[in-house]
Amino acid sequence: MCNRPGQQKIMFIAGSLLFAAAFFVSLSAAQGTWRVYLPLVTRRDPPPPLLITEVLFDPSGDEPAGEWVELYNASTSPLDLSAYKVGDAESAGKGEGMYQFPPGAQLPPQSAVVVANNAVAFQVAYGFWPDYEFNESDPFVPTMRKYLWWASGNINLSNTGDEILLLDGSDQPADALSWGSSRIFLDPSASRPPEGSSLERYPALEDSNTAADWRAQSQPNPGQVDPRYPTPTPWPTATATPAVGRVLLSEVYLHPPESEPAAEWLELYNPEAYAVTLSSLKVGDEESIGGGEGMYAFPAGSLIPPQSAVVVAVQGAVFSDTWGFAPDYELVDTLPDVPDLAKYAPWAGGSLNLSNSGDEVLLLAWDDSLLDAVSWGSSTFAFDPALPAPSAGESLERYPPAADTDTAGDWRLQGNPAPGQVDTTAPTATPVPTSTITPGTPTATPTPTATPAPAGHLLVAAVLYDPAGSEPDGEWLVLHNPLTVSVSLDGYKVGDEEQAGGSEGMYAFPVSSTLEAGGYAVIAHDGAVFSATWGFAPDYELVDTLPGVPDLQKYTPWSGGSVQLGNSGDEVLLLGPYDAPVDALSWGNSSVFLDPPAPDVAQGHSLERYPPDVDSDTAADWRDQPAPTPPHTLLE
Repeated sequence: MCNRPGQQKIMFIAGSLLFAAAFFVSLSAAQGTWRVYLPLVTRRDPPPPLLITEVLFDPSGDEPAGEWVELYNASTSPLDLSAYKVGDAESAGKGEGMYQFPPGAQLPPQSAVVVANNAVAFQVAYGFWPDYEFNESDPFVPTMRKYLWWASGNINLSNTGDEILLLDGSDQPADALSWGSSRIFLDPSASRPPEGSSLERYPALEDSNTAADWRAQSQPNPGQVDPRYPTPTPWPTATATPAVGRVLLSEVYLHPPESEPAAEWLELYNPEAYAVTLSSLKVGDEESIGGGEGMYAFPAGSLIPPQSAVVVAVQGAVFSDTWGFAPDYELVDTLPDVPDLAKYAPWAGGSLNLSNSGDEVLLLAWDDSLLDAVSWGSSTFAFDPALPAPSAGESLERYPPAADTDTAGDWRLQGNPAPGQVDTTAPTATPVPTSTITPGTPTATPTPTATPAPAGHLLVAAVLYDPAGSEPDGEWLVLHNPLTVSVSLDGYKVGDEEQAGGSEGMYAFPVSSTLEAGGYAVIAHDGAVFSATWGFAPDYELVDTLPGVPDLQKYTPWSGGSVQLGNSGDEVLLLGPYDAPVDALSWGNSSVFLDPPAPDVAQGHSLERYPPDVDSDTAADWRDQPAPTPPHTLLE
């Protein structure tokens, strides 16, 4: 992408003239005529993932001429840059700089662009030309334009502390970075590297909105981004691969007899049968954006082992003195070996200090949507009526730890808090009186058969890949929720493309889709064909044929093709949020996910999971079903 642009300059000049003709407006006023420069088309849809990936703010040569910024398009689709702006003015009206890309600026998928302060200085330093420049020095390098609606100054990055802000078409922050003495966007900020070194995002696609995303790069490499990390997660073998699943608040110790808030802590629980990532999740007591309480982000690489809990203490040293062991995380840096959560300034800039009389704790997802919450006392944020406020030394505990009905009934007062431990014993049922049986001749006691535990995540339950009718129109698959709670399908995808960037299909569920506890969902290729064959409509379809059936949409960040299941061998892959694999199946000549694969079945038969809620990640989970009956199985 960083080649000498040649005739691009002429095209950009022509585009700018057309742009100017369309967007200069004359306004009559008492003092004369004012010319107002309107911003480019505002985009309200979420922009594709554009990231700041490298910044050189302290070059060995002239400043600011030697400064530059690198941006990366992490998606698999071309990105229109013309509505984006980048600069060091952290808020509108500041005296620093904010610059907009020229009309028609494009960034190919999985590619980088470099914006230099001065193209000639950049070429002298690196031997090639940047993609854009802030200040015109070469007639063939497109020049960024000052975005006067935000700031009228120039970009001059401070070595001791400053910011880079990327704005989208709605002037909303798309990405940001602060370093040194500036904690505006990252608190703590990224460490300031030595002169001549850059700040580099590492891994290149990691975005936890914390300083942990950044490292000093002693050999800056503008325009070169290695997107191979994180790679598509290989399917789990005996060692569980961290994935994304349910994470619940399981205990809150808000009223310690010791010092407050130093002795406060909270606990998170992973009810899944696999490790779950905490990267990009946040937790705190601020219930709304811009409030004065606290919200904190987990460091990159954080995870919870399967069916385990982690403890987040306000101060690890106080926690250790009280409970005799160190917490998993802390909010205030008191123990060098305990990872610190970082303040999540885009949500709130304050500190966590749980009120005894009434407050709340929120768990936020990567996109700041609410994953879980609890409130007590005078706060009805999560529950109305709220939980009672605990006395000194008591905690609020979720019981059973996997229960999540989003009501106060999920919680109880715990007089003996046990951080890091959850009570998995089943609630005691009231015994039902039975009649007295007169002893008779003893019968043989049958040998108990071990019952496999149900899987802790959504499952692919059945696949019809070789229908008796037309292909792929007659193909369908079934998903099953073996849990005792409903699961949101937001962020889930399903398809036959086993790796990102392939040519087969991957489709995302519509927003606000759910799968009820114990329920099944049928996804048909063609809803009309399915309905004609089976006598009822499917729950979802891939091709829009029935107006009353929701359509899954192609998930192009993974692949741009269509699902067409191979009869001799293929795969079905279920992805969760963050594109983490949740379940998968391969059959016939494909051993991508199961080796040996599930057996190939005859035309008109389906592959069916049996039992439907068990997942050993082997071909033993699957059998030939000669008489498919979607969505429920005949072999339950």
